[in-house]
Amino acid sequence: MSAMPTEPFVPVDHRERRDRRLLRATVWSPEIGQQDALVRNISRNGLGGIVSTAPLALGMHVVVTLLAGLQLPGTVMWTRGTAFGLRLREDVDLDFVADELRKQVAAHFAAGEWEVSSRHQQKQEQREPPGPVRRL
Repeated sequence: MSAMPTEPFVPVDHRERRDRRLLRATVWSPEIGQQDALVRNISRNGLGGIVSTAPLALGMHVVVTLLAGLQLPGTVMWTRGTAFGLRLREDVDLDFVADELRKQVAAHFAAGEWEVSSRHQQKQEQREPPGPVRRL
C-alpha cells in the first residue's frame, strides 16, 4: 500500500486576474502630497505602479487618481524603491475602467486635443537630398 497520493498535483494560483496597463495617474497622501505615477497593472481590488519622486511607505493611505478622473483610495501593501503595490478599499470593475479610458481618449481625439509630449516626439533630421541614382 502506498502513502503517495494518486491524483496529480495541480498548483492553485490564488491571485486574481490582473489587467496589464500603462496608465498615467497621480498619487496623493497627506504625508507626501501629490506626485505623478504610472500604473502598470490593475485588478479588482489592487493595483501596482511606480511613483515619480518620493517613495511610498508600507501602510500609507493614498488616493490614486487615474487620467479618466476615477479616484481609487487604498493602502500601500508593498514597496521596492519607487515601485508600489496597493490594496484598494473598494472593488473596482475593470470593464468600467477600460470603458472610461476609451471614452476619454475618443473625446480628446475628436476635439483635436491629442498632444504628444515633446519627450516622446521623434526629432526631424535635416537630410540632404539624395544624390543621382546610379545603376549597376
